[in-house]
Amino acid sequence: MDYQKIYNALVEKAKVRGLDKSQHEGYFEIHHIVPRCLGGSDDDGNLVMFTAREHYIAHLILAKQFPNVEGLTYAAFMMSSNNKGSRHYQKLRSFVANYNSRRNYGKLKVDYTGKVFGRLTVLEYLLEHDIDGENIPKWKCLCTCGEFCYLATANIKRERVLSCGCLAIESKRDRWLGKEKPEYVRNKISETLKAKNLNPWDNYKIQGTNKLKWLSAQELYVFWSDNGKPKSMNMTKLYNEYFGTDHKRSFFKYILDKFINGWIPLEDEEWIKFSKGV
Repeated sequence: MDYQKIYNALVEKAKVRGLDKSQHEGYFEIHHIVPRCLGGSDDDGNLVMFTAREHYIAHLILAKQFPNVEGLTYAAFMMSSNNKGSRHYQKLRSFVANYNSRRNYGKLKVDYTGKVFGRLTVLEYLLEHDIDGENIPKWKCLCTCGEFCYLATANIKRERVLSCGCLAIESKRDRWLGKEKPEYVRNKISETLKAKNLNPWDNYKIQGTNKLKWLSAQELYVFWSDNGKPKSMNMTKLYNEYFGTDHKRSFFKYILDKFINGWIPLEDEEWIKFSKGV
């Protein structure tokens, strides 16, 4: 099948509409003809206005045409999330899971050997460690109390665990005795509070659908404006009915609060850099 020919036909059909949504009835989405992950720009000449169905088909075609470009496969996967029963969704889901597994397994982005986190000193990385009965890469750590423990990379990276368990016991005891928290615990609390002032899209916990929400903030802003700037409850109902999703009110509340307070994504330089992957 000539995917390029089909894709070009979709693009040529959409070019006739121009880029002004106000000149047409219905819902439209802006699409990069040459995707940004393939070097495409944000110039008007590289943009077309697709219907939601055309946009979905275009991304399926791109994923088939460039199967090894993770960004295109992930985009098609996310756009298929409203049709989880389809064979396209199942195939994309399997591809994304296997691709990420093969790409990341055993890789060390950061070597934490010798680093100290709270009471723990990281000794070594164990790729084939079976202490939990599973083949999960883990780090062997030594606590100041003399006990060893084994932590996943996420727990090391985000400093979720600061001891072998002895700290929790002592902290509980100290609360009863009215003692002050150790300095490194106070510092960790301080860092957590500072992180709350970051842009929401910079939060490491923002993944999957939530990350896609912030990437699509401008499109969400336009939808919100075009529908009379509804509150989160009405916005949830309108959006779910229009796109067939099942989002909860909490999905929209924070971003709508920013819209209500005057935040426009395209006027925020930090958001623009984030959306471009800078």
